[in-house]
Amino acid sequence: MQPKVLIIDDDRGVRKSFRGVLERDGFAVTTVGGAVAAFAELKLHRFEAIVCDVILPETDGTTFFEELQEEYPEMASRVVFVTGWIEEEKIKGLLEYTGQPFLAKPVDFGELGRVIRQTVARADAALGPMTLPVD
Repeated sequence: MQPKVLIIDDDRGVRKSFRGVLERDGFAVTTVGGAVAAFAELKLHRFEAIVCDVILPETDGTTFFEELQEEYPEMASRVVFVTGWIEEEKIKGLLEYTGQPFLAKPVDFGELGRVIRQTVARADAALGPMTLPVD
């Protein structure tokens, strides 16, 4: 079974490139442009990993992560953040606060799949494998 990944990024080009790379790497990928659409997907499906841009149109990474912890706590340890603003203090604070892995944009595509697999393995070891409903 292919690991299911949710990509959240407001840049259509990023979503398209991440999808292509990850599908070639054996992942089943769903992409959305923001947090509202992400939560709509999470109501319908479970994902083994979430790749989330830190800066989104409706919210920021901290708010998204806190809402995810509240509504879907089993998913919080499955987040990989991506950002082009790694040097900003607010972004550094978010990454320290969550303890989740992150990738700096532009993302090294070879690193993307590797970090997702590590995140899934770490979450599965701590919480048990994600039980994914049949779609």
